Amino acid sequence: MDGLVNPLDPNNILSIVNLDNGMAAIINPLGYIENKIDYGVSGYIDLEDIRDFKPTLFSKYGNNIFFTLILLYIVLTFSFNRIKNE
Repeated sequence: MDGLVNPLDPNNILSIVNLDNGMAAIINPLGYIENKIDYGVSGYIDLEDIRDFKPTLFSKYGNNIFFTLILLYIVLTFSFNRIKNE
């Protein structure tokens, strides 16, 4: 893969990033670099142990969290306006 890859993958898989400038890295689902090869260094990346990550709140529910908050805001706005007008 060339270019930028989203390391915050909701499927909890590791992203392997190979940039055009010669750098390579393995990035965990939380966005932290597990192992990397710097610019100008020849070699390979060997990831010995893969950690298991607990799913985050966003990986479980995704954008439904934001849709629920927006819907709750709209409902509360209309209900407070109705109470104020009575």
